[in-house]
Amino acid sequence: PGNVRTDPQILPYSLPPHTHQNNLSTYLSFSLLFTSIFTFPNEKTMLMKERACGMYQVSAFFFGRTLADLPMDTALPLLVSSVIYVMVGLKQTVGAYLLTMSLVLIVCFTAASLGLSLGAWFLNLKRAQSMATVLMLTIMLT
Repeated sequence: PGNVRTDPQILPYSLPPHTHQNNLSTYLSFSLLFTSIFTFPNEKTMLMKERACGMYQVSAFFFGRTLADLPMDTALPLLVSSVIYVMVGLKQTVGAYLLTMSLVLIVCFTAASLGLSLGAWFLNLKRAQSMATVLMLTIMLT
């Protein structure tokens, strides 16, 4: 059997190895970025009422929300990346796999953090989404 990346029956062209990783992290980071933008604007009224009653500080809400989102923000990228990693036929060593997964997680966590900060900064969903699109496209082009 031929190599998955060079077998003309499976893949009729040859792509550089870093192309798969860039496309993989781009989709996952966009997904997490735009999902996390909605955290603060959607829960602003509830947060303001509970804050006025002195129930907890904003930092407690932020850390609690981040810890609640952490399992899904970790599991989905790892699952999707693992499936794509094997199907694309990237380097089949433990070290390369762990390095790829750690880079994907770092990129996804950074995108989610950017989404949280944009959502808290603008509190207007249309403006936050517009700014997120501009920032992500700028980051992709540099």
